[in-house]
Amino acid sequence: RQEANAPLPDQRFPGGGAQGRWVYHCHLFLHAALGMISELVVVPTPVAVCQDVTVDTAPGFCAAGPLSIDGGSFHPDGEFFSLLQDPSSGVFQLGDTMASLTATGADGLSTTCEATVTVVDNEDPTIEAPADVVDECDAPGGSAVVDLGTPTTDDNCGQNFTTSFGPSFYPLGNTAVKWRTSDGNGNSAIANQQVTVVDSKKPSLTVPADVGPLECTTFAGQTVDIGMATATDVCDADVTISNDAPALFTVGTTPVQWTATDDSLNTASGTQGVTIADTGAPMILCNAAEKIAPSLVVQSFAATAADICDAQVIPEAFEYDCYSFTKKGRRVDRTDQCDIAFRGEIVDIIDAGGVGNFLEWTLLAVDDSGNSTTRTCTVEVVRKKDL
Repeated sequence: RQEANAPLPDQRFPGGGAQGRWVYHCHLFLHAALGMISELVVVPTPVAVCQDVTVDTAPGFCAAGPLSIDGGSFHPDGEFFSLLQDPSSGVFQLGDTMASLTATGADGLSTTCEATVTVVDNEDPTIEAPADVVDECDAPGGSAVVDLGTPTTDDNCGQNFTTSFGPSFYPLGNTAVKWRTSDGNGNSAIANQQVTVVDSKKPSLTVPADVGPLECTTFAGQTVDIGMATATDVCDADVTISNDAPALFTVGTTPVQWTATDDSLNTASGTQGVTIADTGAPMILCNAAEKIAPSLVVQSFAATAADICDAQVIPEAFEYDCYSFTKKGRRVDRTDQCDIAFRGEIVDIIDAGGVGNFLEWTLLAVDDSGNSTTRTCTVEVVRKKDL
């Protein structure tokens, strides 16, 4: 029989923090009467465990995620269970958001917990100052009012409050302007801009006539009378004139820069040319032995060159020949027997071939003025005893 006030079969109910259900059992009595009794069976339920989460916004975004508030949810019997978080995307916007987590077992029993997800903006905004400004002086004392322009700003949460820290009156010269932007969340960024106020009224300058060409007398350089420039200025009766002429002039055209400077440091410049000519060709020395003997060791000779107007002229070997003569004086090509290498002015005789050969190479020297000369150097290959 069924007990009075007994719940329906499989009816679920809360049981002091756990969950259970009524289960009916059949019992056969002696009088063959069939009755029903009920008993309580407690079924373990998965436990949802939540934890509060605090995290920075993702770079470039005003949100974070996906995030989980699961703080170690479990099933008492180790059985399978599923977790469902709300919001399901796991993406949370800036600030505090309440989220829930539901743990559900295979039999459908579940528990739910809640936690707070806090997304914090610790990302600085970005700022690019306006381009540097160059403005003409427009007030007494060399000062000007300048239009600074507008900076370019950005923030991951779209909040920008921008201010500039610059004077309202700019003196002649360079002034730094600092720009600052903040996002309302305690983050800020700074950029710098430079404002240059100039006085561009230049003096009038007349430079002396060009000098030369004068013939070179020494590679060390020579003195030259270059004359004197003149200058006038509307605002300065005594303009300072200077030049960058060297004490000695060497071969070629040397530009002399003349500069006139007024009291506001406005300058005018002009160029005068001073030309020293070099018309003589350099001289080459072979510095090679007239005779050599065949050797397994590389034999090297370094040529040199000299020039009255060039302190250092380095010759360069650029071709060679190897030959011998028959008894009748006929020249015979022997380049297949010889091996010569060049390293600038250095000639390396790697293989001189046989006795009786002549090794010949050509040297070229060019000075700084483009004057050139060539020379042919010849070495005869003889027996060692004939050296």
